[in-house]
Amino acid sequence: MIRKSKRYKRRRFFIEDIRKAIVPKPISDRDLEEINRFTRSPLKAEELYTFSLILCDNEVDRDFERFSSKALEALAALFVGKTGIFDHDAKSGNQAARIYRTQVKQDPTRTTSAGEPYCMLTADAYMLRNKKQEELIAEIEAGIKKEVSIGCSVRSSICSICGKDMRREGCTHQKGQSYQINGKQETCHAILNDPTDAYEWSFVAIPAQKNAGVYKQYHFACESTGHSDLPGTLKKLKNASSPVTLTPGEASLLTNRLTVLEELSQAGQEYQKDLQREILGLNAQAGGEIPPKLVQGILKKLDLSELKQLKESLECRIHSRVECTSQLLPPGEKEGKDNRFFKL
Repeated sequence: MIRKSKRYKRRRFFIEDIRKAIVPKPISDRDLEEINRFTRSPLKAEELYTFSLILCDNEVDRDFERFSSKALEALAALFVGKTGIFDHDAKSGNQAARIYRTQVKQDPTRTTSAGEPYCMLTADAYMLRNKKQEELIAEIEAGIKKEVSIGCSVRSSICSICGKDMRREGCTHQKGQSYQINGKQETCHAILNDPTDAYEWSFVAIPAQKNAGVYKQYHFACESTGHSDLPGTLKKLKNASSPVTLTPGEASLLTNRLTVLEELSQAGQEYQKDLQREILGLNAQAGGEIPPKLVQGILKKLDLSELKQLKESLECRIHSRVECTSQLLPPGEKEGKDNRFFKL
């Protein structure tokens, strides 16, 4: 039984910005040790199936509520050992998995809509590998069962506009409404603080998310268990004379940076093609003295700065060739014409 009062509120939090990634993972000795804390008899790796999931984050959700970073840290401790069910239906026969480890991860390169560093609460869960669970394991592997939400209670719900507790201090602001604050429009949302209990986490079919069915994967530049810096990682790779083992944080950093560089490279290539097309058009306007095929061959060998210089040169040449002549004759010339032969 969950007792509800003005001080305690049951909250089912649906992740707003992310579609949970349920990621199957190999079972290590450390995993076995932590899992067997919850078993009556020790289990072996071949008897278990483990996976990682994202429980919640500190982004403003669809209900215009968000957890504070401190709340995520508190929830990390509360969710260890909590059971996973389906659709928040609290029946013993509905239990499918159990969380054996949690961690708050932070991405300092990304900020939330509230201007804070982005954080998320992740968890590792286990279930028995038996005939009863075969179908669920297959659905997790196929990406069918991947969306999750959590049930928990919090002590306070602070208004982002006035700082009052929205349930106990008579706050008049409405979540989701915009207010003029210091000359800026701000959308009111509730900041959930002081978690008091974690009830369960559930697989859900249709969570309250805007982009239903979209899978998103995030890479973290910094983890709560350690710091990773890109210059240090690159130096480590350059100075290596033998195979290098990267930490999860370092691997995420490199993956994230490579993704950014690929996007920048693609944008640069598109810009270079646009410059080449413009120069071909300008060459034709300038008289087309150089055959187009020859110009195309030359353009392929030029870098961006050389292409820009060539474009400016052709524009100046075209401008100097254009003569601005009036379409109207001056009045003096009109008066000087001899029209006697046209008179009757």
